[in-house]
Amino acid sequence: MATSGDIEIGNLQGENISKAPGTINGETVSLKHLTDCTVYLLDYSSEVEVTNCTSCQIFIGPIDGPAIFDACVACNITVACQQFQAKNCRDVDFGLYCSTQPTLKDSNEIRVACWMGAYPGLTQHFFTCNLDPTRNQWNKMNDLSSEMGLLTNFELVDQPEYWEVPLEGAGPPDNPVPNAEGQSYQAGGYAGQQAAPPTQAAPVAEADESFFSTGPTANGNAAELSNGMGDMSGMGQFGGGGVAETGVNPKVAAMQKEMRERLARQEEIEQTTKSEMNSKAKTYLSSFYEKRQKATTKKHETNRQNEANPLTQGPQGTSGWEKTVNMIDFGFNRPNGADLARYKSILFTAKAKNMPIGSAPGASVASPLA
Repeated sequence: MATSGDIEIGNLQGENISKAPGTINGETVSLKHLTDCTVYLLDYSSEVEVTNCTSCQIFIGPIDGPAIFDACVACNITVACQQFQAKNCRDVDFGLYCSTQPTLKDSNEIRVACWMGAYPGLTQHFFTCNLDPTRNQWNKMNDLSSEMGLLTNFELVDQPEYWEVPLEGAGPPDNPVPNAEGQSYQAGGYAGQQAAPPTQAAPVAEADESFFSTGPTANGNAAELSNGMGDMSGMGQFGGGGVAETGVNPKVAAMQKEMRERLARQEEIEQTTKSEMNSKAKTYLSSFYEKRQKATTKKHETNRQNEANPLTQGPQGTSGWEKTVNMIDFGFNRPNGADLARYKSILFTAKAKNMPIGSAPGASVASPLA
């Protein structure tokens, strides 16, 4: 059930839907029942669910949580997330960044490639979602169906086309994630990869082609952007559309440096905390064993004293019956719940009358305990 802050997009056909940076701000996003749609989520979110989408092109920015895909068919999807799960999907291309092992279930004809997306501000969104660009698990897919004895239902794509999304007035696209060969991204593509010629700048509402090399939009034009994004001039196709530059983007390099410094600080804090915990544990154990040794020594001394003076711990009382009664623990739980009330009554009567203890009835024999 959606909450007041959730974003739901559903039941659309042939539409272009865009969420500009600053319009999601960590909320949950749900995409349901979309056909022939183009979707841009160019902001960070906490969770994204994509359900029953067919023939769609979907670009999903960093997610500080799970990305769940269910019953998607013939789609091209780029997504960066903490956890990834796809089920009941068919004929889908994923450009994937995942910080943990992704999972696949009950799906077939799935193609998985390394994340190759870029837009202005993407590096900052990775940092906000605590995604380490250098720890992409895209190629470690866990196919749960194959564990049940079925064939593997996915393949890894070594050289996917990259997907740039320029935004007018927002600077060049950036991407902190290295490609499958470990190369850093440059605006216009990765080192050694030929970018397609940049498209002519034009408002999206006047475009007569899709933002992608495949999957034209319905009715030959793009829908109006209704989320405060404005014109997205030169929106790149797969394989190009960005401003070509040489060298690593300075913003990307700065973010990568900041990420490394933050990880180093975190490791230092963890080592300090670990050392403090070890020190406290050693102190506690030393105190514990010292106390235990003192208690054991005292117990041994008490036992030796009791062995040396056995009569000092004998029964108390002035008569035999009084000593006998004092030796009995009347609070002890009797076995099988036996009722010993009559026995107790006899003992207390003998004690009260100070009856002589002997072997013959009526004999006046002194108690051996007197």
